[in-house]
Formats: sequence, structure tokens, C-alpha cells
Amino acid sequence: MKKETDIENRIDQLIREERNTELNPYLSTRVMAAIAKQQDRKAGLLPVFLKPVLAMASLTVVVWLGIIAGTAYTSGSREQATVLTNDAASENFAFYLQTEKEE
Repeated sequence: MKKETDIENRIDQLIREERNTELNPYLSTRVMAAIAKQQDRKAGLLPVFLKPVLAMASLTVVVWLGIIAGTAYTSGSREQATVLTNDAASENFAFYLQTEKEE
């Protein structure tokens, strides 16, 4: 029991001391000045030039990757493509397109 009341007394004493301390009236001014200084530092010329440079670099990388992906694909052989092309050209679809009735 004595421990609990001792801890409660210490907590009450700490709260009283915190309430009685005087606040620095210039603290909020210093904090606001530090925040404004950080914002001014961020608004330099680097972000103005950095955004277009990054946009162009990313566009260049995307185009480059597209070219690489496009040239990476190669057909199996040209003979096979020729055979398929000739086979497709030799099909006679006129037979199926006749509109006359058979008698």
C-alpha cells in the first residue's frame, strides 16, 4: 500500500512542477522560424530543374526498353514463314464465295 501512495505522490508532485514552470514566450516564434527556414530551403532551384530532367530520363528509359523488347523477338526461321505465306496464298476461297445455286 505504501508503494502505491508513494508513486501517486511522486506523480502528483511532477504534475504540480510541470504546471508551475513558466513557458518561454519565444518558443513558438523559434519553432515557426525553423519551419519557415526548412520550407525555404526546399523551394530552391533543384526541384525546378529536377522534375523535367527526371521526366525526360524516365521517358528515355521507357523508349529504350521498348526498342530492346521489340528487337529481342525474332521469328524461328524465314523458310517457315515463306511456306506459311505461300500456303495461305494458294488457298482458293472462290469456291466458298460462289453465290449461284447448284442445280
